[in-house]
Amino acid sequence: MSSDRRAQDTLVCAVLREDGVVTQVLSGENAAKSLVARFPARRTKYEFVELDGKTPATQRFSFAVEPTWDRRNLRLAVFVQDKRSRAVHQATDLPWRSTPAASTAKAAPGAH
Repeated sequence: MSSDRRAQDTLVCAVLREDGVVTQVLSGENAAKSLVARFPARRTKYEFVELDGKTPATQRFSFAVEPTWDRRNLRLAVFVQDKRSRAVHQATDLPWRSTPAASTAKAAPGAH
């Protein structure tokens, strides 16, 4: 391959986020207050993929959803980024949709 047609290392990242996460503060300057977080990350998964510009690539991630999370408030942010330049080539934010298999399956050991 010529230098301008080299395979490209690309980061594919998926972030499961939940809106409206409430934390009850027990002490300190915010004691007895409730703090609400807008879309904090609940789980983050990523892989580096080598793209050659000729062959399609697919990356799948599975997420274990904790029972205390409100599934109605979950969203999935996904982006594709050049590892070297850090330029983001594509990004999207989607509502979370569990599949029947995903919602009933137990997480594999070490899964996050």
